[in-house]
Amino acid sequence: MVSSAAARAVFDVIPEEYATYCSLVSQVLARTLHRFEVTARLQSCQLWHVAPRENHVVGFMGNAPRQGKWDGHVVCRTHSFLLDGAVRNLQRDFNLTVPKVALVAAFNAPSHVIARLDLDQSRALWWHDAPEGFDTLPPRQPIGMIEHFVRDLVAKVDDVMRSAPLLC
Repeated sequence: MVSSAAARAVFDVIPEEYATYCSLVSQVLARTLHRFEVTARLQSCQLWHVAPRENHVVGFMGNAPRQGKWDGHVVCRTHSFLLDGAVRNLQRDFNLTVPKVALVAAFNAPSHVIARLDLDQSRALWWHDAPEGFDTLPPRQPIGMIEHFVRDLVAKVDDVMRSAPLLC
């Protein structure tokens, strides 16, 4: 599947220093999927880390604006899946252990919850619609940089797709 190949290879082409740049990574993933004729779009959301003793949230929390930091979160969304290449915001901000990239089945029911990923028996990641009253438009990213990463990721995904069949 193209989505899983892109999720596995995205940080082979995007430097780790951009692992928390949700807008950049999501745009690269969406444009890469488009090249393989997979319909994908950006979806602004909140990312929740849910645990028995405390919860942590990334995006749309009403934080004061800071230079180079958006108070939001955005993912790449297909009809069936959500790809979040910036879950490491939770690691950076709260010192939590999370995967590099999340590829999750999206809920297909009317809900404010978009998707869920169980990390272990007591912890999970939840993606919720962005709350009302916030500017949900992701920040623009350098188009040349995006296209460079897309070109390299398309080549990686193409190599994976040619070399081994992927599970659906």
